[in-house]
Amino acid sequence: MDLEEKQRQAEIKQNEELENKIAQAEKERQQEEVLSHTRAAELKKLQEEEAAQKLEAERMEQEFLAAQAVQETKAAAAKKAAAKANLARLKRKHELSRRKAEAQLQMLKVKQQMEAEQALELEKQRLLEDAASADSQKKVQEAEQAQASAQAQQEAAAKAQKEASERRAQEDKKAAEQKAADEKAKAEEQKRAEAEKKKAEESRAAEEKKKKAEALKLAQEQKVEAEKMKRKEKYEQLADKMGKELDQFSVSLNKKHFDAAMAVRDEAKQGGLEDIPLKVHASDIYKKSFTFPQIAHNDYAVEQFETLAVAEANLNNDPTSETSFEAFVRTADDVALNLKERYKDQWVDPKDDRGVNKKDDSE
Repeated sequence: MDLEEKQRQAEIKQNEELENKIAQAEKERQQEEVLSHTRAAELKKLQEEEAAQKLEAERMEQEFLAAQAVQETKAAAAKKAAAKANLARLKRKHELSRRKAEAQLQMLKVKQQMEAEQALELEKQRLLEDAASADSQKKVQEAEQAQASAQAQQEAAAKAQKEASERRAQEDKKAAEQKAADEKAKAEEQKRAEAEKKKAEESRAAEEKKKKAEALKLAQEQKVEAEKMKRKEKYEQLADKMGKELDQFSVSLNKKHFDAAMAVRDEAKQGGLEDIPLKVHASDIYKKSFTFPQIAHNDYAVEQFETLAVAEANLNNDPTSETSFEAFVRTADDVALNLKERYKDQWVDPKDDRGVNKKDDSE
């Protein structure tokens, strides 16, 4: 009955140890998952900040383009007003020239009429003085008819001159209007060409700006990824180095290996890396030192390993405590000596000089 009870107790302890290992593995998995979520949140935040910067740049660009369009509209309006003022000035100048020509023509007509009347009057007096005969009267009538004919010719000539002046004025007006229209069309064509050129340049500049922004974003992402990989590689190198030092310490219990492992841990912390968990595992090495692995499940061996596991856990949880360190070393030596004394050659001490040191201490 006692043997069955012991076996049952041993099985219970094995099950508890297995459950503890499972719980520890689950805890490590949860920590890794939390760390993964934290990295994802940081990456998302960085992407959101980049998107906000891009939106702000686009908004400023739109405001600049709008302000530029307003300036161009004002400039076009000023050009249009100047062209309109120039056309009005040409019209006024043409109207003044036409009125001056009409006044000069009227003055010339009056002058010619006065000269004709004076000549006719002189001719009448001369004819009246020379003779009062019927021939003189006839000459007077002929002179009057000649005067009327000359006056009619003068009026026809004045009318023809006036019509020619009006035709010239209309032709000049049409030429001025055509010139103004040509200049306006030319200005509009030039403005349209400049606008298209400017639009093409702006489009090209926007495309180049977009490409630069995309290249900058890609470079930043690559930089972040490279930094992440570099930090991961550095962490793995330091963790491997620290693990090797702890492997040697777990076997030899030599403090220089423990101090070297702590120095590696401090180096990782100063480099901004995650804390490397401390895993002193002398109990695992002791369990594997049996010539027959089943012996490690004996009650006495299990009791010894539990005692060592407590000291080991205290040291892993508080590695800076000298008390925890000394307690672990003392417990590890005691457990090793107990196992060697109980199981003799069935347990091989991983530390070759343990008996020598113990003997030297006793002497």
